[in-house]
Amino acid sequence: MVGVNISFFIKYKTPSNPIKSKSINKKVFYFSTKEHDLISRKDKLEYLRNTDFQHINWQEIQPQLTENFWFIKKDLSMASEYQNFHKITDIFKEYNSGVESGNDKFLIPYKLKSLEALKQQFHNSPLLKIIQLHNLKDSRDWKISNAQNDIKIRFKTT
Repeated sequence: MVGVNISFFIKYKTPSNPIKSKSINKKVFYFSTKEHDLISRKDKLEYLRNTDFQHINWQEIQPQLTENFWFIKKDLSMASEYQNFHKITDIFKEYNSGVESGNDKFLIPYKLKSLEALKQQFHNSPLLKIIQLHNLKDSRDWKISNAQNDIKIRFKTT
């Protein structure tokens, strides 16, 4: 899953003295939507609509203190040990970006209950009903009928 960032940059008028402008304390603040259970787009937009930004519990971070400029709080206490381990490209001759569903919102629910309900639908409902209910389309690498057959073969329903 790819993260999304909303940034607010505030540029103050530059002081007439250039030496003073360098001494302005620049700060970066962070708020995690994941840690506050704001997962869906709808939840995030609703939060933005209904929140006074002065009352958000921002966390100050210092990305300039890390080599990779992490914009989240990160425990880097084991970084040197991690850097001394084998690179993944040294271990595997072939590698790729991993599993990509092309339809994460539908195929990767955040709650087990949602996954179980989806499994039940795929197991018990006609294919056309599933397609209409979820507005699904086949893609190059994912076929709805294959997904339904996999569910019926591999999973028992309750």
